[in-house]
Amino acid sequence: MNILLIGHPGRFRDGLEAVLAAHSQVQTICCADNISVGLTMLWREQRPFLILIDGNQIELEPIDTIKQYSHSKLPLIFIADTLHQQEAAYAAGADAVLLRGFSKDSLYSTLNSFVHRIPAHTKLRAVA
Repeated sequence: MNILLIGHPGRFRDGLEAVLAAHSQVQTICCADNISVGLTMLWREQRPFLILIDGNQIELEPIDTIKQYSHSKLPLIFIADTLHQQEAAYAAGADAVLLRGFSKDSLYSTLNSFVHRIPAHTKLRAVA
């Protein structure tokens, strides 16, 4: 699976990218530093299987960010810092939300649920 990872460069994104790369189903990880670059990358030749957004590292509120990607019809996983941000992300249409501090197993479980085609209308509540 190809993943579009959106978030500012740094230790968290680098670590997340390394953990994603170790997942057996992940083939390509494309990183975007911000929302506008992510939107441009979304329609490139290698269309992602899903979108993963680091909510702490973006310039917009979760609702605005998720709405930017809703037209893509791709599964969207949002990384939230707080329960309030988690609820806002679900309300905006995120398919899954991970609370910062999540485990590798929680991330992999969430990814696997999309690989195994859980319907998009099913909301996944993955926490650390």
